[in-house]
Amino acid sequence: MRDVVWAKFSQNPDLAARLVATGEKFLEETNWWNDTYWGVYQGKGKNMLGQILMETRARLLANK
Repeated sequence: MRDVVWAKFSQNPDLAARLVATGEKFLEETNWWNDTYWGVYQGKGKNMLGQILMETRARLLANK
């Protein structure tokens, strides 16, 4: 998933700019379909997608 998310944002400057514009905000993939691995459901979950997005944001900033 890290490779896929990196490919998506590193190849699309508009999306990269939108992600970088979130600054240092905590990103959480909240959902209603009970996915507690990639996201958060009813306040519980690992939020792996959110973590990967924040890592990608940091990587984009480091590569500027």
